Amino acid sequence: MSFILPILVVLAFGLIDLGRAFYYQVAITGAATEGARYGARHAGTQLGAAQAAAASEVAPLPVSVTASQVSGPPRKVRVRVQYSFKLVTPLVSALVAESGTIPLEATSEEPYGLDHSNGRR
Repeated sequence: MSFILPILVVLAFGLIDLGRAFYYQVAITGAATEGARYGARHAGTQLGAAQAAAASEVAPLPVSVTASQVSGPPRKVRVRVQYSFKLVTPLVSALVAESGTIPLEATSEEPYGLDHSNGRR
């Protein structure tokens, strides 16, 4: 028991960190999608509104949100959300990343003028 317990504890906390990382990745992916949808629906608004819509999806997280226009047929709005995920398990953070953080990123693009309520332009 004394040999196996420390290994099991490290594995358990490593799995908790992994679960948290997946949760935050899904959250920022949803935020990027929502920001791109908002920017595509409201094509006349500033790109800052798309950034605000994405940031409000993950309000308590200190995320970095950038929005840009993609030229060409069709014109699109692109929203990129970045987050530095901090690991809580010291041993796992030493093994995975030197700084104890993992950069997470999600990007979403939507064409302008798309009405998502019925899927038509």
